[in-house]
Amino acid sequence: MIKKVSYDHNLLRSNPLFAMLSDAEFQHLCEKSHSHRYQAGQAVVREGEPALGLYLLVSGKVKVVKKGVFGRSQIVRMANSGDLLTYRAVSGIPQYVVSAMTMEESLVFYLHLENVLDILKKNGVFAYTIIQKLTQELDNAEKLFAISLKKQ
Repeated sequence: MIKKVSYDHNLLRSNPLFAMLSDAEFQHLCEKSHSHRYQAGQAVVREGEPALGLYLLVSGKVKVVKKGVFGRSQIVRMANSGDLLTYRAVSGIPQYVVSAMTMEESLVFYLHLENVLDILKKNGVFAYTIIQKLTQELDNAEKLFAISLKKQ
């Protein structure tokens, strides 16, 4: 069962991703946000659902998976506390291209896409940090792809 829970925004503020935000920017980021507690095996997002925001894993462990050509899910990466689960929402892709499934009880914070985009447009350091995260994910994906080709 997914349970909406209250969450101290000051704990979110301690995440390095948000350290460069002004108090006003941080407040704006949190305006339409909320947190949920998931049990092991529950979906945080599903591939193909509308990309309406970013999800930050506060605690727990989540596997990020993508359906392969023959319908089998393949683990793209494992996410740990402090990791963003859904970066691509900021790129303008209208649906999530991966699913995120909890491996254990997890607390996940939802950040409304519109608010994130507002801050990205105004705060270059925040935008650069998100670009770095996206680049790291792309690099990891390319390495996994290269490994999968070698196995064929």
